[in-house]
Order: sequence, then C-alpha cells, then structure tokens
Amino acid sequence: MLTLIVYGLICGANDVKAIWQKCAPLDQNHRRAIGLTKRNKKTGLLTMPGYGALNDIVNRIEPVELASALNAFFTGNSDHLPKTLAIDGKSIEAKGRLGGIVTLCFHATGQPLAQRTYNGKKDDCKLPVAQRLLDQDVADQLVGALVTGDAHNTPKKTASIITSHGGDNLLGPKDNQPTLHELAQRSFHDLADEWVSDWEKDHGRIERRHLARVDLDWEISPFPSARQLVRITREWMEGKSSELKSETCYFITSLEREEKSASRLAQAIRGHWSVENKNHWNRDNCLWKEDASRPRKKASGGQVLALFRGAVLRLHDTEAFETLNASFHHLTVKPHAALRLLKTPPPKIN
Repeated sequence: MLTLIVYGLICGANDVKAIWQKCAPLDQNHRRAIGLTKRNKKTGLLTMPGYGALNDIVNRIEPVELASALNAFFTGNSDHLPKTLAIDGKSIEAKGRLGGIVTLCFHATGQPLAQRTYNGKKDDCKLPVAQRLLDQDVADQLVGALVTGDAHNTPKKTASIITSHGGDNLLGPKDNQPTLHELAQRSFHDLADEWVSDWEKDHGRIERRHLARVDLDWEISPFPSARQLVRITREWMEGKSSELKSETCYFITSLEREEKSASRLAQAIRGHWSVENKNHWNRDNCLWKEDASRPRKKASGGQVLALFRGAVLRLHDTEAFETLNASFHHLTVKPHAALRLLKTPPPKIN
C-alpha cells in the first residue's frame, strides 16, 4: 500500500484520490512488481486496493514515526563528506491548517537529508522541532557540515546544537536580538567591503552582492561559538528600471576567517536563499500544489503526504530532468521506470 502511495506521488499526484487514479491503470506485471497479492475470485487477476483503503492507510500513519523511518533511510544513504545544509520550515497548506514541515536540505539540490512535521502548538512548532531534528535525527551527519538558517532558526540553542555535534553554523540573527544587531551596526560602521560580485542577470533583474566581515572574540561574543560577524548587501535593478534598490542582512558564523573566503561565505548565504526555490517553490508549483492541499479526514494525513513528497524529492534525478513536472510526465507514461526508481537507493550528495 505504501508503495502505491509513493508511486502516485512520483507520477505527480497531489492527493490520495489522484494517487489512486495514477495507480488504477497499472497492468498485471506492474501490480505483481509492486507486490500486490489480492486476486479477483472469478478472473484470478491481481486487484488494486480502492480509494477508501488508500485514504485509510494515509490517515492511520503516525507522522512522527514516518519521519523517523524516512530520516533513517535518508541518512543511511548519505556519505560523511563535508556538506552544506539549510534548515528551514514551511506550512504544508497555505493557511497552516495542516501544520508544517521542517526540512534539513542539501544546498546544491534542495533535496532533504531529514525532515519532521509540526502542528503549530507551543512545543510542537517550527523552532523546537527544528532543534530536535538537528539534535536527535542527524547528529552524526553534522560532523564537518555547515548548516545555514534564517532568523527563525537563530536562537543560541540552535547554534550550540550544531557546533556540539561537530558542525559549523551560518545564521541570520533575529530582529529581537538587539545586542547582536547593535554590535553588527557598530562593527561595520565605515567598514569597506571585502568582496563584491560581478553584476548578474537573473529572473528579469540584474543584481550584485557585497560582503564584509569582522572577527569576534569567542570569549566575549554575545552568541555561543560565534567567530565572525558577516554583512551581506544585495543591490538590484528590476527589468528596464534604472532605480537601484538594496537590502542589507547580517549573519553570524562559527567558521574561522581562514576556513572560508569571502566569496565562499557569500555563496553559502546565497545557497540558503536558493533552497526556497529548489524545495519549497517546487513543492507548491509543480503538479503536487502542496499549498493548495486540503485535509480529508485528519491533518496528519496531509503531513504524511508531505513527508512522502520529501522522499520523492530525494529520489528525483536533478540531472536528467530540469523540472519535477518533466519527471512526473516521463514516469507516468513509463510505469516500469517509476517502479525501478522505487527500488533504487537515493543518490549520495555531498
């Protein structure tokens, strides 16, 4: 039954009914390959479970246990080479009625290394769930890794968890951390940029980035393990407009100055922002339309499908197919390729 659910998602189904519609046309050879055993008493042919049976399975699965099983699958097929990861969360449905999902993604592809769901309650919201994911699910994967996070994932506890497991952090401080913001503004006053990118054209605008950084004394730093304070300024012009716009953000990192050049730091910061497009935007704007999800029986059903979508993202061949929809269309018309993909370990990413 679980194989049918993942098969449907691999082919682009966005809910349980669509999953059932994707699975129903499978022929006898495909049904045998999936492992179906129930046969029609009159014809002897393998039968497909009904929509109601699939829906019941989805709603009976416990999201926490599913996330744990999938994370073991992901990390068991991941190497231990240095990697750059982004911790980020998103709501599963536009109004947040289905809760959300926290994902630790690879910068290069947006594919997940680990994921957990949350319901939005005090001890079950984005931040504490992200901290439990880092501390309990992927501790051995953090050795030598650089983990980036936005303002929602910058409490001191998050930074300490990452470094205590042998990783480094690159985090954007919250606006409600006045001591750190005051230190940043004071430290960068009249400080020249260390690195400036070339003008780049992307998505109808031209943009360039500036980076400056200062060393921090870890013994007196207001943030645990912080070694550098980083300022990144983005300048851009939209379309044919000549109006120059800019935005300045601050980051803290446990990296020593000698460990990454200014350009590599800027690349890591940009890589974190790109996860929004490679993971979140993909989930919402492909055939899945995750933001348009609607709960059927229970909110946990929506969380279960979100976790399985993350698993499918990990299986997605980013080199063979430019978009998820292209992959969905290919696998829909070639069920044997979809079934073969289900039996293939996820690619190792570093």
